[in-house]
Amino acid sequence: MSHPTRFHKTTGYKKKENIPYEIKNAREWDPNKNLQDYSSSDESDDECWDDDEDADNPPTSVEQRLNEVTSATKDSDGFQTVMKKQPPKRPGPPFGKLLRPSGRPRPRPRINFNQKKDNLARAAFRKRQPPNGKFMLPKDCHEIEPNRSKMYDIMEEMGVRFGSFIRPPQHVHDRELQLWGTAAQVELTTNALKEWLIRSQEALIPRKSMTKDKFASEYSNKGTKYKSIQKKMEKEAATQRYQQIPEAGQTFDYTGSFIWPVDEVRPEDLLGSSLEALDPVRFQYSCYIIFDNQLSAFRIFTNYIDSVEKAFKRIEGIMKAYVARNNRPLLVNMVEPPGLSLIRKSIKVVTQPESDAGKGKLPVLTGGTLELDARNKWLEESVALRAQNGRRIEASFRRIIPNLPFYQGNVRIRVFFGDFALTTFRWPEGETSIPFEHFVTNMAMSGTKGQVLRDLGFKKDAKTIMTKIYKAIRLFQSLDNSSASLEDAAPSFGARFVFDHPAKPSIQLEVEMNNVSADEGLYEKNHAFWTKVGRDSTAPLDMHMIRLGGTTSWKIRISHERSIDNTRIEPRMDEFANSVKFKKSPKSRTELTGQKLFTWDQDRPWAMQPSSLEQKTALRYRLVRQTEWIFEIARYDTYRDPKNPDIPSTTSWGATMWNTDWDSTFTDNSGLGIGESANWTPKLETFFPKQSNKSTSQGVDPGIAAFLENVQSVAACLDDIKYEPPHLRK
Repeated sequence: MSHPTRFHKTTGYKKKENIPYEIKNAREWDPNKNLQDYSSSDESDDECWDDDEDADNPPTSVEQRLNEVTSATKDSDGFQTVMKKQPPKRPGPPFGKLLRPSGRPRPRPRINFNQKKDNLARAAFRKRQPPNGKFMLPKDCHEIEPNRSKMYDIMEEMGVRFGSFIRPPQHVHDRELQLWGTAAQVELTTNALKEWLIRSQEALIPRKSMTKDKFASEYSNKGTKYKSIQKKMEKEAATQRYQQIPEAGQTFDYTGSFIWPVDEVRPEDLLGSSLEALDPVRFQYSCYIIFDNQLSAFRIFTNYIDSVEKAFKRIEGIMKAYVARNNRPLLVNMVEPPGLSLIRKSIKVVTQPESDAGKGKLPVLTGGTLELDARNKWLEESVALRAQNGRRIEASFRRIIPNLPFYQGNVRIRVFFGDFALTTFRWPEGETSIPFEHFVTNMAMSGTKGQVLRDLGFKKDAKTIMTKIYKAIRLFQSLDNSSASLEDAAPSFGARFVFDHPAKPSIQLEVEMNNVSADEGLYEKNHAFWTKVGRDSTAPLDMHMIRLGGTTSWKIRISHERSIDNTRIEPRMDEFANSVKFKKSPKSRTELTGQKLFTWDQDRPWAMQPSSLEQKTALRYRLVRQTEWIFEIARYDTYRDPKNPDIPSTTSWGATMWNTDWDSTFTDNSGLGIGESANWTPKLETFFPKQSNKSTSQGVDPGIAAFLENVQSVAACLDDIKYEPPHLRK
């Protein structure tokens, strides 16, 4: 792709008169000329997906979308489509030249790179409007809050909570905080600052009696530490200036323009009304970035020549990430051919009882068994269907993997096991069942939707379930190889606290505790993070393998998750997270008893209280001779009213499987900044390496074939646990 900018790359140092005008113009900056209308939004952080979009755009590769943004190629898998037929679309003009019909609204993008939307007060600060109030600190900031980063987060969180903006201290001895917002917002912010001072003073009291105060020595106003803190605060204050528009009359040594395809997507739809998502780029490269509506281009103003080119690369990275991620999640349904002992002529659906995952219809084999000739034919058809499933899995991964380097945050690939329930599907009116062949065809239609429920559907007691797992020594081995007995594995524990709100999205706190030593009772918090229920997590890929005849279905999911930013976590949320306590009795088998292990502060009436609690007790093992593969069997105990001990919990079982190499690969994604991409190679072999002892069979990649063998082995183990004799089945 050609570089869509008017920036001319320079090599080496040039005299000022030889530098092209596009890079160096040293002209006066007029803030009223070619400046976009910085209309700000007071919206809270919203979801990234827009459900009103056209639903028949499959995921495409980055290069393909960059070459022709308006007509994404739809790969045909040979199955009939269930979507309403649309008239063929005319091919659009090249990227950046799209002209939409007059009167047709521009659809909102399905993604949003802006995790910290500006409110009106912060937008006013960016436009250099005078402050609406001031607040004087009684002492230097480091004496109130020694942790500088925490102080900045606290002030930003107050601004988010009250719709105001606080300009933090500009240097160590700066005690004046400038406030933007309405009179009511400034008053609320002032009161919150006073409460913060009281809490900080109370937190500092115990340290005054200590002979050696760590924080006092670290932030002493004498010596090198003081100079270091002063330098960091001055640098922070300097970078904050790049959030604002340049001052009137300000001159710059270097400028550049990056043409943006505004008819494809408006920058403010991706980056915020003030392009606030670009703040890290502004800070890192010491430059001003604005959008010029007349040129349909980003303008970069700086005094450092390298900053222009580096800012261009980040903006181009945003464009690529938009192209890679602005797609509907890819959903694939496949049917695994049942064995000769299970296969029947027809399929019916039965109502799925209510569960945590909702309602659905379970497909069930019905009708007579196959005749001898039909059995021989089925053996051939089942081989072909199994190979077709392998090719579809391979094609789906090849289609989605090139886009994954552009996902910022926690990206994971997991295999989940459970019962498959249909939610949207086609069924002949008045028919109680359909032929098996028709069911396979219907499942492959794009309109068919379903989900693999996390509940494995075990109808046995916990001791029977775990005894079966303990005996599977030919398939599993201990996680650390320290014990030959699977029963000696130390469990890990997790809790998910859900908080419902009548007017806002529900939020949840997830906490995970892991065993840290040979001492069975010693656990420490592995992670704890806040997310918005259903909003901070997306699944670019979901592939369901439907297994019939009372067996266990499974799905492959690629998920992308981002936690709530620290500056969006309110003090009461922090207080609740800190109040969560974990206590496990030594030698207790929680996977068998479901003993409640997590507690929290329930005494204070103003404290947050969860509407539900889900406790997870998980045992993890490695596959024998393939130690990179992890299998997890987990017990979930759900408390619908956690404060009421008289309401019993409900118990379900789930199972998950993954490759540790996948998690290692996605480590790069977790630390990406805006406009950056991961460094790993986006190829199928990165996740499914070639197997030396396997070759391509029936068109299926050897790495995919080896993966399917592992999944089928685990599924067979779960089938053995789930199996019920015919006389006990309902």
